[in-house]
Amino acid sequence: MNKEADKLYLINNYTSPARRELGLVVVNKGEGKKQWREKKELPVRVQVPDDHYGFYLTPDEQVLIISMMGEESLGQEDLYVTINKAGEWSKPEHLGAIVNSAGYEISPFLSSDKQTLYFSSTGFEGFGDADIFSAKRLDDSWTNWSSPKNLGEKINSAYFDAYFIIGDDGTAYFSSNRGGGMCDIFQSKIRTIEEQEKEAGKKEMITNQVVERKEPEAVPGAIETPGPKPLPVQQIVYFDFGSDVLTTESKNTLTEVLKIISSRMDLIVELHGHTDERGNESFNYNLSRRRSEAVKKYLSENQSAISKLKIFYYGETKPTARGAEADDHHRLNRRVEIIYQQLN
Repeated sequence: MNKEADKLYLINNYTSPARRELGLVVVNKGEGKKQWREKKELPVRVQVPDDHYGFYLTPDEQVLIISMMGEESLGQEDLYVTINKAGEWSKPEHLGAIVNSAGYEISPFLSSDKQTLYFSSTGFEGFGDADIFSAKRLDDSWTNWSSPKNLGEKINSAYFDAYFIIGDDGTAYFSSNRGGGMCDIFQSKIRTIEEQEKEAGKKEMITNQVVERKEPEAVPGAIETPGPKPLPVQQIVYFDFGSDVLTTESKNTLTEVLKIISSRMDLIVELHGHTDERGNESFNYNLSRRRSEAVKKYLSENQSAISKLKIFYYGETKPTARGAEADDHHRLNRRVEIIYQQLN
């Protein structure tokens, strides 16, 4: 909806599939019983292999961010921008490889000053399924961005988190299926990137005021408090080609993992899924996710007291064996790495 609340912008489903142009329609507000009428196709064409696309239009109707799988997409849906110049919409421009990834980027939202982009992605390291990220424009173009910043575990979860927006009063709203089943709407108060940077600057100023640091002196007869236990060495579960089924060997490894988890309740367990480089990139990305989920399911079913378990998946993007070497060692790449982190 525009700022004056007299126009609705919708995905075009008003014409027959045979002649439908993938894109948007604008519906103007009228009077009387039929308040919304005069549907008109917007001259912005979305070139995608299917109907999976979404968008965010700024309230001033000048900037349109589109999520779609276009020709320049790096994997699945990527983010594009088109600008309204005196009533003429520009050709959608890919936002570049900083905010786009081999995963999907969907549900874009742009801050009121058009400087901070919020979106949901499966292509950057997060807490599980799709997470919500933010990135800041570094100049007047639409391709130079700061590295995407995860909004953190107070917003994101191990499940699907997306469709983040910020209201005029500073309240953030987003959608998540963390409660099980379909998605629900959640709300939160969130600090902007500028507020976080300002707070970080204050901490830095305080740190710079420290003139001298003295090490604590030993007190005779004092009882030393032992430091944290060293973290266990990461373990790896391997898979057969094209499979997400745990083998007997894999289950034997996970039995050792369960022993560690049961004796160390202070751990966060991260599962990093990977594939070899053979096959379709999109298939491999989904396969790495299924492998991580298979390990998560096995551990969860056999150890209910896991404090925190996070899954990540990278497809074929992080092989341990490359090039000619990979021909003999594809098995090394078909893996889920089990990494232990200290629970804060």
